[in-house]
Amino acid sequence: AYVAELKVDGVALSLTYQDSVLQRAVTRGNGVQRYEITANARTIHPIPLRLPQPHVSSQVRREVYMTADYFAPLNRQP
Repeated sequence: AYVAELKVDGVALSLTYQDSVLQRAVTRGNGVQRYEITANARTIHPIPLRLPQPHVSSQVRREVYMTADYFAPLNRQP
């Protein structure tokens, strides 16, 4: 007998907030160099651009993934 389950894979993000405003988003990268993707992260609707609490400085780590149904039309764009 075999047991299998789907694996959901995404990208790990580190979000930096200063005074409650998203300042920087970086990926884990290749283990040596991280990749800055702030402009892209700002287009991901569940990521808040501003935290509801005033004057908060924090670093948040999240996992982000995109479903195939959402990704396919984006991949066809020129």
